[in-house]
Amino acid sequence: MKKLCPDLTALSDDALREFWRVHQPLQLKRLGDRLLAESLPKLQARPPEFYVPDLAARRQAINLTLAQAAIQLGVTPTILAAWESGEVRPPASLPLIYAQALT
Repeated sequence: MKKLCPDLTALSDDALREFWRVHQPLQLKRLGDRLLAESLPKLQARPPEFYVPDLAARRQAINLTLAQAAIQLGVTPTILAAWESGEVRPPASLPLIYAQALT
């Protein structure tokens, strides 16, 4: 049974890293909504080193197409492509989720 995804924007950097260390995306309800909220500007932005420049390469390294990853994350391929290209600021969680290999 899927658990409701918590408010990712309310987690500290360390708590966010810990959350993605122990949770799998497919176990969570409304993950896409939380990731979209996390990609919106915040009053206190996370430090630049929290974000990684090679999101698409990380996704490809775990052998997922853009469409497959978007389905698992609960977002559209267009949104995921915008995050990976830097056109839209990606959620801070995205590299952490990719590190979990989405499986």
